[in-house]
Amino acid sequence: STLVSAILMRHLHGADAPRVFTIEQGEQSGMDTRMRLDALGLSALVQMHIAPIRSVRVDAFQSDGYGIDPRELGRLLGGLRPDMVLIDGPNGGHGVRFSTLPTAHSWLESGAEIWIADALRDSELSIAHWWTELGYLANPTVQVVSKGLAVGRLGDSPKKYHEASHDFR
Repeated sequence: STLVSAILMRHLHGADAPRVFTIEQGEQSGMDTRMRLDALGLSALVQMHIAPIRSVRVDAFQSDGYGIDPRELGRLLGGLRPDMVLIDGPNGGHGVRFSTLPTAHSWLESGAEIWIADALRDSELSIAHWWTELGYLANPTVQVVSKGLAVGRLGDSPKKYHEASHDFR
């Protein structure tokens, strides 16, 4: 997905600045992607961050996911606010992609378009539902192409269960 995104961005905008920001889940994955980008002359269009899979907490929810701190994500983006996100990783067990959108949420443009690859899998269907219920994703639809694609908009009011739980003490 990083290669295809870079090719598309070069076609639309030229090759003068990074327009694709990617998180790779390990050094080997990052090296493989970088080699492909180099071979196609696309490296200048891509900013990459390596974030191994680890146990992460999002609000009151614990799961495996990218080991990236939201501040690291802000540094990667360099002040830009993406208006389109394709979530195509990380790879792993059920729920491994859950933390991706909540971690990126505050760095995205209001109303950004959110795409979720492999959306016909149980895990991705569950995650799209959870994100919608928690306010991270709005109005998702599932398109039956290949392994499925869920498309929605960035939700504007994520619920804060951890903060709310303190009110009950």
